[in-house]
Amino acid sequence: MVYGKVAFSDPSVVGHTIVLNGRPYTVVGILPPSFHFPHGDQLSSLSGPTAKPALFVPEVFEKWELAPDAGFRFGCIARLRPGVSQAEATAELNVILRRRLASQTFMPNPSTVMIPLRDMIVRSSKQGLWLLLAAVLAVLLIICVNLANLVLTRATAREHEGAIRLALGAGRGRLLRQSLAETLLLVLLGGALGLMLAHWALSTLLVLAPASLPRLHNVRLNGSVLAFTLAISLLAGVLAGLLPAWQTAQANPQDALHSASARTGESRGRLRAREFLVGLETALSAMLLIAAGLLLTSFAKLESVPKGFAVDHILTVNLQLPTSRYTQREQQSEFWRKVLAGTSALPAVESSAVTTWLPLGGEMNDDPVNLPGDTRPVAERPFASYCRVSPAYFKLLGIPLLKGRELTWADAGTGAVVISAATAKTVWPGIDPIGQRFNVDPSSGFGGFQVVGVVGDTRSVRLSKAPTPMVYQLYEGGLTGSLILRTSLPAPAAAGELHRAIWEADPNVAIPDIRSMGQIVSESLGPQRFGTLLTSLFAAAALLLACIGIYGVVSYSVVRRTHEIGIRMALGAQRADVLRRVMGQGMKPALLDLGARMVGALGLTRLLSSLLYGVKPTDPTTFVAVSLILIAVGLLASYIPARRATKVDPIIALRYE
Repeated sequence: MVYGKVAFSDPSVVGHTIVLNGRPYTVVGILPPSFHFPHGDQLSSLSGPTAKPALFVPEVFEKWELAPDAGFRFGCIARLRPGVSQAEATAELNVILRRRLASQTFMPNPSTVMIPLRDMIVRSSKQGLWLLLAAVLAVLLIICVNLANLVLTRATAREHEGAIRLALGAGRGRLLRQSLAETLLLVLLGGALGLMLAHWALSTLLVLAPASLPRLHNVRLNGSVLAFTLAISLLAGVLAGLLPAWQTAQANPQDALHSASARTGESRGRLRAREFLVGLETALSAMLLIAAGLLLTSFAKLESVPKGFAVDHILTVNLQLPTSRYTQREQQSEFWRKVLAGTSALPAVESSAVTTWLPLGGEMNDDPVNLPGDTRPVAERPFASYCRVSPAYFKLLGIPLLKGRELTWADAGTGAVVISAATAKTVWPGIDPIGQRFNVDPSSGFGGFQVVGVVGDTRSVRLSKAPTPMVYQLYEGGLTGSLILRTSLPAPAAAGELHRAIWEADPNVAIPDIRSMGQIVSESLGPQRFGTLLTSLFAAAALLLACIGIYGVVSYSVVRRTHEIGIRMALGAQRADVLRRVMGQGMKPALLDLGARMVGALGLTRLLSSLLYGVKPTDPTTFVAVSLILIAVGLLASYIPARRATKVDPIIALRYE
């Protein structure tokens, strides 16, 4: 039986027989396109990145796979019965597991850990998604603040009109409704514009988004997004317009109708309110800028971290042998030797190798390193990741040999291994590891491994994680393997010759996409790159909005104080004095309590510590840079209207009076 998801587009394929890995299967159903099964790395941290499954076949366990010492290589998904808690299910599974493995000295006290499937899927993206949500909310709040400033300014300009309407009998409720209606109309138009921009930018962001981002297939503009946009626009309109509308409705007609009320300026309370709003959006911008600066610095350091292996001119392809045709280890070994010989003979290929696990492939086979006479519990013994490689693996990837020698085909069946520097430091600190012996399972009766060489460390899990202790065994054959080539050709150009070389060994072997090591490294940085990009975009938007807010306040102040500026200049004030005074007013809300804002941002950036690499949340360079950026933006936003104020003609200003 086989269930297909995207492999078949013709429903009539149900009931037909297909061949997978040399075995016949009958198609019994087709799953809907909306069905998305979790990837292998989403089900287990011991699995590397895997492709989206398109075919589902029944798992038939062999007898040896059910033996107590067969190991644990399967992911399991279970639905709890109603009324059964996670703790109860875990306790029951632990009883079964310990009864099953009671006679095994390798795992004297095994235990089971149950994790909700949702947590497994989003575990690597959870903090980044929360950060993006916080950035979105911060930008939304800045927009509301700017809108409130705009409406407050508009209310001040229309104060005289409102006073006349109140004097003529208009109710305060009517003025309140009118002001809110105007604000809501403005935000609805802005929401519609935002939807158009989102439609234009969404396709680009989805292309840049990493494939590991959970539920990425659900990211699209639909009815839910439209409803949310409408709701958030209405909420923003109410939040931004309620206070100005209430102030307009509470205006005193006698004060507003005073002979000079239309041009003598505004109340100190409203001026302070606008300065507070500008200071608030500047503080929010500072937090986003600091977060973006820290992430950018972290990403730059992550890109430049020593990987321990070569990236340029390296191509990889993962191969799976048909299980029905390769039942013996000798057959598997013969296939891989033919492939290595055929690919190494290609004109554009310098060398080729095979391994069970590529660098940056995620967690791999972690097993203990049991030394002779070590009586410590298994959990307290050193662990290492075991990987099988062919002899040319280290030279091909540029992994340096530090001591001893590399593996050769003559090491087959001898137990010779090469270890990484991290393994030597962890297991044999201060001792020459060459010639040392150890075992994975002392009860297995195996003669043990013997260290014949030490090589440099590599980033095997991810670039942000320190090199894992590694034990390299000789690859003597297997059903799966990753072929690695050093070639001067890009993947598309090398694909044809590589396919022919593999099919000369066996034409029935399926060949998936060929990837370069550069692609693998780039994909491993995908989540960090995407999160940094979005945070930087939000920070840039926040900075632009803060600049607009400062400019709006200063520009409006210049218009309201045209008469005052004209009098000052008529009495002998210099243009430089006017420029400094107006810019000082504009910079006041931006710089007021700047130190306090930095301290507040410092507390929030500590939440980013788990997302950073090589940089502290308290990085002084980032804080100083953001402070200088905010000062520069404030000066620029204040200078333009201040410059306009210096060009006020005193005669025209006094004539206006």
